[in-house]
Amino acid sequence: VLSDAERTARRDSLRLVVGEKTGRRIVRDSPDPSKILAAAVTDAGKKGKNEDAFVVGKGIGAVIDAMGGGEHGQDAARVVAGKIYDDFNLPEEGFLIRAARRAALAMKQEAPKYSFDPDRDGAVVSMARDHGSHIEGLIVGDAGLYVIDLTDRKIAERAKGQSTTDDFLATLDAGDIDEALKYLINVPGAKLDDLVLDGGEAVRLVTHLTGLRARNESIPLPFVDRVRAGISRKVKQSFVRSSIGPNGIDIPPIPVNFPKVAGHRYLVLLCSDGVTKCLTDHELLQSCLKASDPNAAVIEINRVVQERQGNPEYPPPDHATVLVFLA
Repeated sequence: VLSDAERTARRDSLRLVVGEKTGRRIVRDSPDPSKILAAAVTDAGKKGKNEDAFVVGKGIGAVIDAMGGGEHGQDAARVVAGKIYDDFNLPEEGFLIRAARRAALAMKQEAPKYSFDPDRDGAVVSMARDHGSHIEGLIVGDAGLYVIDLTDRKIAERAKGQSTTDDFLATLDAGDIDEALKYLINVPGAKLDDLVLDGGEAVRLVTHLTGLRARNESIPLPFVDRVRAGISRKVKQSFVRSSIGPNGIDIPPIPVNFPKVAGHRYLVLLCSDGVTKCLTDHELLQSCLKASDPNAAVIEINRVVQERQGNPEYPPPDHATVLVFLA
């Protein structure tokens, strides 16, 4: 459990970035400034306008990706990111769901000022915080959250190879969702309508679609897009609605609780879908393990994203944000 002094140091280290076409922040260790504890970069890329934001600090972070493509995307990112930053600054540490709920309330309160459209404007978010004994995470929508055990030699060995299995990443437990994916991919003529999914399960399925190519490189991106569209129709609401918006959080967020092994070092990676559309889980892992520190990791990941944007093999250009911190 973190001490009061450690919590104070965390709050002092917090950085908020929103509305910058290209923004990067580094969090250094106060006793040893040469040691980088966390870093984040957001880049509008070829899209021009950046509707992403991030909050980064010592052992804590959040990535915010405004949804809907409307004229108020940047405003939505600013409201949600600002409220999460405020919550992270509170003396007491509550569950991350509290920050998400307060951000949703802020969206509702600010709706008249920014003319937010309840059916369109909002933000998907991934957040994580190191509690000392465990890492707490929260995913709203299709944002990315990964926890990597840097001390596990098996992870390093897998990263060196070409394996596309995803057991080297500690993400949220897919459970039956993975079975649903296997069915859709491997059974000839399989259709989304064959599956019985409620809204929450549908969002979990969407969350894992971004890792599909890491598990099976032969799966084309158009397949992913078709399943996304099918899910939107199946739950009878826009995919955008799995977000923090003026109407609250319409579909329950996905909590993640990752116990830490004593003596092990961990790396937590948060990112928007502008990153996971361009890199597989395996490529993200390799970038993190080859980097000398969190700053080198986010620079390399963003370099690959910007290089691949506009390539016909990848989705259309999108703003991208990646955040990495040590735990």
